[in-house]
Amino acid sequence: MSQRSLEQLTRQLHELKDHVQHFEISNERVSAANVGWHIEHSLLVIDGVIESLSKSDPSTFKAPFNLKKIIIYLLGKFPRGKARAPKSVRPKTEVYSQEELNAHLETSTKNVPSLSQLEPKAYFKHPIFGNLALNDSIRFLEMHTEHHLRIIRAILA
Repeated sequence: MSQRSLEQLTRQLHELKDHVQHFEISNERVSAANVGWHIEHSLLVIDGVIESLSKSDPSTFKAPFNLKKIIIYLLGKFPRGKARAPKSVRPKTEVYSQEELNAHLETSTKNVPSLSQLEPKAYFKHPIFGNLALNDSIRFLEMHTEHHLRIIRAILA
């Protein structure tokens, strides 16, 4: 796993933190959800993936061929509006406070370095891409977080 990847994810978390002050802002032309929803969703995904990776048994890792994964990973980004977030990573409420978002950001930021301690074949099962080993999981987190940062930037533009 590259240190560069963890640094990129950490930079993205810092940018999310910079946007917390705008958590109530929305722009229906860009997204039905407000900035706070996109921040919270991104953090739920990061924490959920890290937890899944930590609990996985690397000896059982198998990665069958997945064309959708190959295409998205080659493009390096997700198309907007093509997938719906699973319930487990959908924020439970539309109402947040800056304090709640900042506390969650602090937790997620503390969790990211634990990725460097995991085995390369630690994995999580993505609903579309299937099993993703550690490096692919980190790449997924980078692409997913950037996807939501782009939406946040567009909401605020």
